[in-house]
Amino acid sequence: ILALLIVGKDHTAGSAIALRIAVWLCVPVYWHLHLIFPTPLGRVPRGLWLALYGAAGLLAVLEIFQVLPYWLYVVGLFIALLGIPLPNVVRLFIPGQSRAARYIWGLAVVAILPTTLLGAASLLLPVDSNYYSFAGIVLAWPALPAAYFLAAYRRQLADLETRTSRAIGLYLYILIAGAVLSLVIGVINAQPPLGLSLGLANTAAGLLGGLLVAGLYAPFQRWVEPHLLGLPRQPTRFLAAYSDRLTASPDRDHLARLLRDDLLPGLLVRQSALLSLEPAGPPTVLYAQQVPQLPDAAELTALLAEADRYRLPPEIAQPAGLCAWVRVALPLRQGGRVLGLWLLGQRDPDDYYFQSEVDSLRILADQTAIALAHILQADRLRQLLQANVDRDEQERAQWALHLHDDILNELALLAPAAGHPAEAARAYERVLARVRQMISGLRPPLLAYGLRSALEQLADDLAERAGSGLRVETKFAGEARYPATVEQHLFRIVQQACENTLKHAQARTLRLTAALHERCVELAVEDDGQGLPDGVQDDLADLIAKRHFGLAGMFERAAFINADLRLSSPPGAGTQVTVTWEAPRPEQAR
Repeated sequence: ILALLIVGKDHTAGSAIALRIAVWLCVPVYWHLHLIFPTPLGRVPRGLWLALYGAAGLLAVLEIFQVLPYWLYVVGLFIALLGIPLPNVVRLFIPGQSRAARYIWGLAVVAILPTTLLGAASLLLPVDSNYYSFAGIVLAWPALPAAYFLAAYRRQLADLETRTSRAIGLYLYILIAGAVLSLVIGVINAQPPLGLSLGLANTAAGLLGGLLVAGLYAPFQRWVEPHLLGLPRQPTRFLAAYSDRLTASPDRDHLARLLRDDLLPGLLVRQSALLSLEPAGPPTVLYAQQVPQLPDAAELTALLAEADRYRLPPEIAQPAGLCAWVRVALPLRQGGRVLGLWLLGQRDPDDYYFQSEVDSLRILADQTAIALAHILQADRLRQLLQANVDRDEQERAQWALHLHDDILNELALLAPAAGHPAEAARAYERVLARVRQMISGLRPPLLAYGLRSALEQLADDLAERAGSGLRVETKFAGEARYPATVEQHLFRIVQQACENTLKHAQARTLRLTAALHERCVELAVEDDGQGLPDGVQDDLADLIAKRHFGLAGMFERAAFINADLRLSSPPGAGTQVTVTWEAPRPEQAR
């Protein structure tokens, strides 16, 4: 435009002055573009760019006044054109940039291929291909800017990337097939074979070409998608093999080794971590492979918000986000609960994950979640079994202490008291009462007469043990009977709740309420003590994780009989434990 304004229309129309100016201006533009696009090859000093643009502008001004030799702009054109291939040749050998370079090279070749074929045909074959060459130029050359667009924005396309790449593959196939068919039809028009009429020959060529085009598209697609467009092959063999091997994962270590050492190397993933998200406390690291840092609680929340999609690297998404090394975060969900988080980072060749790959990895994550759920459940059962064993040992030691310190001592007093019948009788009564209390702790004898009788006896025993430090209040209604197993578990739940109050609550009042209806039981244990520890939830896994095994045992017993157990502990208002059981209906029992 500047040359047109200065020189004037009469001097530039039909001349090469504007072209020469454009050539010199293209030299720094071409080099600048291809050195930083789609990703920078390196840092070039800003002063050097200013010098190059200034030199190009000076040469353009000299071209306006026709000071430079006529042939010199050809050198400028050669230098400018070198700015296109050389940076992309270098990118082919740089990890992380080779795929984008292949994108540009492949689509550039396809862009010029139809025009080149048709132009060569017009020279070598007896066919006039001017029309077809023009059509090839119009249809094929948009592939070149499309290559630049995809190289720059393919990471932002997310789940549209696969569809876009396959649409481009179809577009390329149509171009190539159209060029070949154009040549064939051009040759037929110039010289119909076998003496056929021109119309019949064109019809036969069209039918044969259509059959070939339809039959060759599938092989073309299978080759061009991984080699030219960079689409990954679906890891179906990994899915099948991983599913089979998961069944043999007995513990966390085996699962971690299966992922880290067997699965991910086959998917070219070099950086990853697997976290188990515990109900309370920090996450447990099952394994971490070449990761610079692990996420904290705030970062876990941010990663879960960006789950199941590719996360842009810091050089594209500025400023850098939390845990910038993570490219894909896959939650391990089971039954609506997030059991863990699978984090994937660097991978060959360019740290990029197609959305189709993320979808396949999502399937692997779902299978991993099932395996992890089974492992966690097995761990909880082992912990509970260990707690039961420990509790049994403690009870055995406690009974041994009681027998030694109480019963034997009382029996030892009987000997010197033999000459004093009154003292012997009192010692005998004390021994008898203590033995009965011990037997009641093992198996309440009044439970044979119904749940209400056993609860009344429990309240009396609590009042006797607590003395004046705890007032025990009761409110019972109904005397219905239930299956022996149901009565036993309900009694043990209430007994454990009362023991917790007696040992830990520091309460002044304990209120025991029971409503024994014909087909329904409603029990409640309330106190005015200090309440439950912070963070205690109505969740068996959470209670086991926090080692509240007494409460966990109550929930287990409730689950055995399909009862509903609730914990309530408002701040400063003590604790309330309620358990409700309903008899199954006849159709449910069947």
